[in-house]
Amino acid sequence: MISYAAHPRPNGQNPNRRLPDPAARTSSGSSARGGGGGGGPERAGGDGEMPLYDCMMLVKPLVTREVMAELVARVARRAYQRNGVVTEVKCFGKVNLGYGIKKLDGRHYQGHLMQMTMMVPPSFPQELHYLNKEDRLLRWLVVKHREAVYGLEFINEDDGKYELGVFSHGDKEDDHDIELGSDADDEDFESDGYEYEIETEDEKDEK
Repeated sequence: MISYAAHPRPNGQNPNRRLPDPAARTSSGSSARGGGGGGGPERAGGDGEMPLYDCMMLVKPLVTREVMAELVARVARRAYQRNGVVTEVKCFGKVNLGYGIKKLDGRHYQGHLMQMTMMVPPSFPQELHYLNKEDRLLRWLVVKHREAVYGLEFINEDDGKYELGVFSHGDKEDDHDIELGSDADDEDFESDGYEYEIETEDEKDEK
């Protein structure tokens, strides 16, 4: 897995500029998009909230790294235009898919998986629907972190709530907001061509 420490930025911006503190607020209580004060994006729940999102992109297997970097840069530029912050970019390399994804150039069983973590306005995922027309992408989705904890608050949290046992209860329906990009005409699953019969309890007794 490759994790990029340097994040793509529009031309003209200082690449060494420190990222704003996610928990920082201005003295007047306004967000970074407001007219007064400095500071970074506010936490979710404020007037100018900047929730934490993961944008996952599954790219066609033959796409080069240069093209993947271009896709990431386009999303990052849109985030910066909305005063957002890209906190991390990860590339998980080539992954094998559990089923083929059908596109105009054939069915793909592999893809490059990338993840962009960013703090952006809640309306930002709607701006990414242009990715549906991106021919180099197989799939994309955006996941919202509802219970993101920052700074000292994370240290003070009860460690027990992050144990593996919490997964046995399953997730609630509204634990995450997911924006999914897909093609409505795609036929992702293929039938094996066999017909199956289900034997009832009465039929078993008759035998």
